[in-house]
Amino acid sequence: MDDWPNITEPMLRERQAMTDEEFFEYLAGLLEAVGTRELDDEHYERAIGYPWERPPGSCLVTDEAVVNLSDMDADVREELVQRYVDESDDRVPLLTYGANGSPERLSLKLAHLPAGEREALILAGYLEDFDVGVAAQGPWFSSMPATLIPSAGTAVRVAALFLTPVQFTALWWTELSYRVGALTGIRLTTDATEAPIERVIVFIARFGAFCVDGAPVAMAAIDARNRYSSALTQTQILEAAARLSIGEDASARDLIKAAFENPAAFMADRFDRFRAASVPFESNHWAEMPVDS
Repeated sequence: MDDWPNITEPMLRERQAMTDEEFFEYLAGLLEAVGTRELDDEHYERAIGYPWERPPGSCLVTDEAVVNLSDMDADVREELVQRYVDESDDRVPLLTYGANGSPERLSLKLAHLPAGEREALILAGYLEDFDVGVAAQGPWFSSMPATLIPSAGTAVRVAALFLTPVQFTALWWTELSYRVGALTGIRLTTDATEAPIERVIVFIARFGAFCVDGAPVAMAAIDARNRYSSALTQTQILEAAARLSIGEDASARDLIKAAFENPAAFMADRFDRFRAASVPFESNHWAEMPVDS
């Protein structure tokens, strides 16, 4: 697939067309509408668990179960991969490196779709010359989510989802603070395909990558080879952001509490500090999806 996803949802296209400043103003209005809430232990534990559990290899996600491709007969596995990758021109090859690579979270995002649209194949593999960092945004929704960062010589464990347009649209709705684009001329080697994948659609955080001591940090929960960015757990990431935005003695829970309980006030008061600790995504392989595609 060498073209762009055919998305007709007006709000998604409008969101894609926003400048960053327009989007941040739009987000502030959404957070204002959320109002105030009270943090409980369940939400906090979910927040520090990001990017959530995932199998070590490729898998098929259905309504009933998660089946590892390594447990399938070879001919069944080959037919499945061929059906998803080679025989369907309308599927969107989406790179996933965060929550969408978790079978549980992916299944939840697709659960409201009609029958036939709730099955997904997660093809795990290594993407060369990139790493998985942290979006420089407050955890007003839950955690500080992932974003891609260039990293020459690194190979990071990611996955490719070959989605129907309906499935891709459903996931795009959940990726509020991300732009849609494509990475071209890359090398993504999966566990189940013979040739490397050279082009994928990808969500990239508008907020840029979160930096500690002036450099982007990587997510320790995501495996990588030849990683040179400092790798932090989600708790360590939140602790660093708490010190930055609240004060030297602030904890990860202090940050989650402040951002969750009054998200609009947190963004208004702390956003500039996150922005100062961010670096935008830049890569010769990246192109943003045009709104009129």
